[in-house]
Amino acid sequence: MITVLGKWMTPLLLACLALLIWLGITHAPQLAENPLPAIYTFKNGFLVGYSTMDLFAAFFFSALIFNQIQAKLKATNDKDVLKAALKPSLIGTCLLGIIYLGFVFLGAHYQPLIANVPPELMLPTIASHLMGRNAVFLIGIIVIFSCLTTAVALNNIYAQYLCSLFNLKKNKFLSMLCLTTSLSFTVSLMDFRGISAFLTPVLELSYPSIISLTLMSICFKSNKKLKMIVFYIILAFMTFYIYL
Repeated sequence: MITVLGKWMTPLLLACLALLIWLGITHAPQLAENPLPAIYTFKNGFLVGYSTMDLFAAFFFSALIFNQIQAKLKATNDKDVLKAALKPSLIGTCLLGIIYLGFVFLGAHYQPLIANVPPELMLPTIASHLMGRNAVFLIGIIVIFSCLTTAVALNNIYAQYLCSLFNLKKNKFLSMLCLTTSLSFTVSLMDFRGISAFLTPVLELSYPSIISLTLMSICFKSNKKLKMIVFYIILAFMTFYIYL
């Protein structure tokens, strides 16, 4: 699964996104006279992560990638795994950073066009403005592959997690994978707005805590108790801040 994702799906997705961003940059109008305040966008990103759940996914992806590298290298030392993971991680970070900077540019320059457009239709609206009817095919590829690459990896690792949690044999993995895929499909029927309405309160409560936990995990290898204390303190603070 991971080989197919890395070798075929992700490069095609990146190529389509790069084409859309390049077209957006070359045909970009002037910046809007009254852009959104920087504090608004920062607050939105800090509280709900722009509703992308990227940080939550990163926790699962990191575990999956770590296990894959460890199995391929047959390494028992964490330092060897980290050294092997450093180069591809930097490449992935740079590519993801470029894509998001491109999205920021599109959002800033095409703000009047998408001001009253639902979040899930912003990118298709920009693409339609740039490419006309030809945008349907490009957006279709982007949406399918961006969702598929995420769903395949997350369903895979969640099924592995369930097998290890309940001490199931390897031949039960397929059953667990079918279960996780069925759950994902059921949730997808709620549409973007339904999922967003369900997740936004959860994200507002937990995202600042997850950000702090991520930073502490990077800076401190030990002090697990301190990390959990800080995590729950921030979680309690956000609960009082939002609901009281």
